[in-house]
Amino acid sequence: MAKIIPIFEDNTDPNNYRPIYWLYNFNRIFEKLVYSRMESFIEQNDILSPSQYGFRKAHSTQHAILDIVSTIEENMDKRLFSWSVFIDLKKALDRSIIKFFCTS
Repeated sequence: MAKIIPIFEDNTDPNNYRPIYWLYNFNRIFEKLVYSRMESFIEQNDILSPSQYGFRKAHSTQHAILDIVSTIEENMDKRLFSWSVFIDLKKALDRSIIKFFCTS
């Protein structure tokens, strides 16, 4: 159970309201416990790809950028082409998108 509080980024556009979930104390403690156990299990069993940089300790967006740049440089040295796809997930959890995926 959580209390949902709408927070707006730009009050001129109603689509910019995003939900903030206010968790109760028990939920917070339980969430941290589950997160720490899952994180240690995933790290110990080496489940994630080495290219996964988000939401990991000792990994950052700077590491991801350095990885992309070094890969492109290696491909340029080998006279190979490089391509990538970047996806903006800023509003990935909007109700309209969730509704679209659930009904499609």
